[in-house]
Amino acid sequence: MARWEGVASTHRHRCFPADRWEASVGAMTAVWVQGTRPSSSDDWRWVVRNRLARRHDLIRSGARTVDAEDGLGLPPCAYFYVGRCDPDYSSQVVTYQAASPCPASVSPFDTGGLFHGLLATVPPTLSLDSKRQMLSDYSFDADSYLDPFRAWVASSFVSVCGYVEGECPAASFVPQITCQRGDDPRNWTWEARLPKAACPAEHLAPQAVLLSEEDAADYMTWLFDSPDLSVGDTAEASVALSLLRCWGEHEARFDFINHWIEAEMVTL
Repeated sequence: MARWEGVASTHRHRCFPADRWEASVGAMTAVWVQGTRPSSSDDWRWVVRNRLARRHDLIRSGARTVDAEDGLGLPPCAYFYVGRCDPDYSSQVVTYQAASPCPASVSPFDTGGLFHGLLATVPPTLSLDSKRQMLSDYSFDADSYLDPFRAWVASSFVSVCGYVEGECPAASFVPQITCQRGDDPRNWTWEARLPKAACPAEHLAPQAVLLSEEDAADYMTWLFDSPDLSVGDTAEASVALSLLRCWGEHEARFDFINHWIEAEMVTL
């Protein structure tokens, strides 16, 4: 039996009933989410390892992300969705809790979507100055965004599940962004951005790595075989093992991820 085998347990969660939402919103925490996509040119195992080590500064950003940062006047950042996993970035997912104080900023939309004109706005086309102004107007410190985020989710969805699963809200947090059924959830998904200069990010605590049982086996084998993992130094491997949460061969990947995030966001 491999050294990792049988340790990573599978956790199943279900959404909270609507009649329990009002009581639970005050206790809602915000899970920060990063995922990978199959088309990435980087080895996902290397990416996950550096995310668990909070060395986001070692992970290169894509060209479109760099363009958006340059255009909006942002420093190089690591990006997280607050309480949501995008289906296109759900092959392997790392979730975090952010501790205070944290040098990150949070906005109620996808900043790359804002820069590249992918958000549904009024007017439909925004000038670069207007985009920069919107970002300035709707940027919260990581230590102050949670209350407005909670209030908006509570007023815009029947339950936290609606937000996590990308349903259209009753209203956008930003009046200039419209929300209609079928719109891209990037219009209203909250995004946290952590300057890479702040890494290693001691303010972030990895909570879980969500991935398939096959990928878990692949990751742990790769980790144990890494030449820089010293013989007898099993601390890193032990941490990784404790965080693995796996979906089975016949389970729906995205349902598993969403149920995990929903359960972590609300403590009843």
